[in-house]
Amino acid sequence: MNWEELMSSTTKNVEYWASYVSRRTSLDKEDVGQDLLIIIWREYCRRSAAGKPVTRYFLQERLRYAALRTMTQFYAKKSVQKLELFILEGFETIDDRWEDSERRKAVNEALDELVAEYHAKGEERTCLIIELVRVGTKNKDIAEFLEIGEGNLSVLIRRKIKNPLEEKLCEIE
Repeated sequence: MNWEELMSSTTKNVEYWASYVSRRTSLDKEDVGQDLLIIIWREYCRRSAAGKPVTRYFLQERLRYAALRTMTQFYAKKSVQKLELFILEGFETIDDRWEDSERRKAVNEALDELVAEYHAKGEERTCLIIELVRVGTKNKDIAEFLEIGEGNLSVLIRRKIKNPLEEKLCEIE
């Protein structure tokens, strides 16, 4: 199929995905539509030059993938902005609410060790969760920030933070 035939059959898909991305983000529908058209044009040119067939189904799947990638990039930028707001607002730290200074010091040291371990493993999201919990951020806000369910966050906190933290505190005591 040539480009004109493919475009006539995928125009509705481009409009659908542009609307979908626009509804889920604050991006302009026309801008998203143009970006999606550019992506499938490049893909068409790349595959045509390689002598590979370009089908309507292939372009539809490519559109879906490009739309999801656009949303992922949008939310990644948004997450960084949210994190900067969390840091700038200077939340009351969990330390200020605890009276037992020895316990507070032990917990902070154990949390620092956990952050170092997870950072070494490349688990930056877990490090971020630890820091957000440490500053007293509610689970609901953390889940919204990370765009995951509160149940999933609770499991992550229990497995990656709470249980290892208890083990480290038992070793110290």
